[in-house]
Amino acid sequence: MKKYDLAGMQKDAMFILENSTGFVELEGEWSEFRSKCREVCDHFLTLATASLRIDKKRNFFFQNLCRSAENWRRFILSSKDHYKKQAPLMYKTPLYAGLVANDKGLINNLVSALPKSFVKGEEYEDDFLVAKIHALLCLNDLAVDEEVSSALNALNATQQSLLKAKLFKSLLDGDENNFWLAFQELSTEYKVWVKERSKALTTSKLEFVIHKFLWLEGLIWLRLAKQKGFSLTKKTDKYCPLKLVMGMNEKFYGDWTLVKLAKFSKDDYWILTECVEDDAAMIDYLPDDCPDYWEFTENESLIKNISGKIKLEFDKEHPEKIKLYDFLNTSMGLLIISSPAKDVFDRLKTEDVEYIPAEIYDHKSTLVSEEYFIINTLKAQPIIDREKTECEMSSCDPDSIMFFDELHLDVDAIDQNAKLFLAENENKHYFITNEVLTALKLAKITGIKVYKAEGWDGNTLSFL
Repeated sequence: MKKYDLAGMQKDAMFILENSTGFVELEGEWSEFRSKCREVCDHFLTLATASLRIDKKRNFFFQNLCRSAENWRRFILSSKDHYKKQAPLMYKTPLYAGLVANDKGLINNLVSALPKSFVKGEEYEDDFLVAKIHALLCLNDLAVDEEVSSALNALNATQQSLLKAKLFKSLLDGDENNFWLAFQELSTEYKVWVKERSKALTTSKLEFVIHKFLWLEGLIWLRLAKQKGFSLTKKTDKYCPLKLVMGMNEKFYGDWTLVKLAKFSKDDYWILTECVEDDAAMIDYLPDDCPDYWEFTENESLIKNISGKIKLEFDKEHPEKIKLYDFLNTSMGLLIISSPAKDVFDRLKTEDVEYIPAEIYDHKSTLVSEEYFIINTLKAQPIIDREKTECEMSSCDPDSIMFFDELHLDVDAIDQNAKLFLAENENKHYFITNEVLTALKLAKITGIKVYKAEGWDGNTLSFL
């Protein structure tokens, strides 16, 4: 039987993911794209397993499950949108990882990405249907709508996966006794399968590690049983710990997305703000020989009118705040970034952005850095859905948004290549894509404060 050095696998996975020099690009053959996507998903599953078994941190366990699921979702969508290929669900562990985490927003996105039918000749129809039914029941809290009913009928018609078909029937009928009899039989089958795969020389440790320690599908059966009102007493074991049955208490951060999308969705945008760390040095004003702060919100070029570097000084009213982050703390709503942060934007080929060179001086007018830049965006994007967003307009300019209580996005209206920009009719907040956020985090850029754009209520304390 193969030995699993989980701590070593955790270290390797973390090193590979944290030192990624880019993303899984939409280039080359689909088979190569699929292989790279699977590797990303499996590394996150490894981190999830180690977070639970070694670190004993459920929060990190669930977040890493979500990261695997979200990258898998992006693989499914980009396979369809870019490669015109329907990805079969033969590899669906990340789907079950997302279901186990039980973040409703993520589950909704996963269900929306699922293919409508199975790929004949490339996957088994009954396996496809079981996964689809699980996802739908998790999303709708056991409600049996027309789509679930149709999938159940199709599963019964296959005359395959009879034990799972029996589990679905007894679950939805409220037949607790027969449900637990079938569950116990399925659990025994799983443990036999794990034992056999553990012995097999051809088994990939990376692909198998989470299955060796956890039964993800079993956790879904248990959650659905609990929601139905069945008693879970003495029904859980090491493969299905009771503490994992109901999923996570917090929301999925939405970070660490390494698989590129051919088309962006509303969940792919974040609002990026200046640093708000308590010890961060504060820049409170711009010098007289510099454009006014509001000019940086007009989406017009400024660099041609500036000679040399702009001299920025720490706010003398806060002498205790002296730490320089990659994103500086300002009271003007500007983004002032370090050279390493600029390198990230350059590497991503961020368009329609100027970087105004600046040098930073402390409270005593001593030069502390020559490598900072003020961001000036050049093209606003119509990302705000004016019909759905609850907002208050300016009394001076009826077309200008002053505040909003619930922000909604219209991603179809914007340039899909735009990575950093202000919104049309609202020049207070900078928008970035998931791709940018992931790149900044992988580069260990400090002082980043973001919040999910879609549905944001305007609360600047709800940071990630």
